Amino acid sequence: MSSYIGKEPTYGVFIMQSATGDGSTTTLTLTATTADATQLMVSVGGLLQKPRTAYSINTAGTILTFSEAPASGIEIFLVFLGKQLTGPRISGDAISSQTALGTTPADDDYFLIYDTSASDLKKVEKQYVSTNVVLTYTTRSFTGDGSTSTFTISASRTVDDILVFINGVAMKPTDDYTVAGTTLTITGVAPASASSLVVRELPK
Repeated sequence: MSSYIGKEPTYGVFIMQSATGDGSTTTLTLTATTADATQLMVSVGGLLQKPRTAYSINTAGTILTFSEAPASGIEIFLVFLGKQLTGPRISGDAISSQTALGTTPADDDYFLIYDTSASDLKKVEKQYVSTNVVLTYTTRSFTGDGSTSTFTISASRTVDDILVFINGVAMKPTDDYTVAGTTLTITGVAPASASSLVVRELPK
């Protein structure tokens, strides 16, 4: 009669996979997806292997790679201690524990991105990351006539993404002007005759 010490398992199945070394092959396609090397118990010739040292897992969680090829004829078996259900995961310390670059990346340095079309992590060289961001400003100039207080600007603007100057003096949003649709309204007194009104529409 067998006995069990500890909390009784309520559910769960451990998946096992076996293979045989050939002295040259270092990769093994997994029969189930795993999120990290620590979610596998790997034995080569009866010796337990250390995760992330003796073997690693690709970001997709589908390929195991040994640091050295198992000898020809040697038995390999692995037990999946946890099966990934939602996709690859990167532990927090995988990023935070790394040393900061401390300088501008070289063109042959890599960034890690998530490729939505392939649902997988990919690397991209810095030289292919665009840094030429062009910001476009629109400047509108008007001349006051002493009575007109409304002026036409671009659509979808708010008081917070435009700058308004009267004779070079910056106006205060909401207090000195308001925006509704394509209409800028100067509150209070209309700009004086021959005065310069400049509106700078900021990039969005």
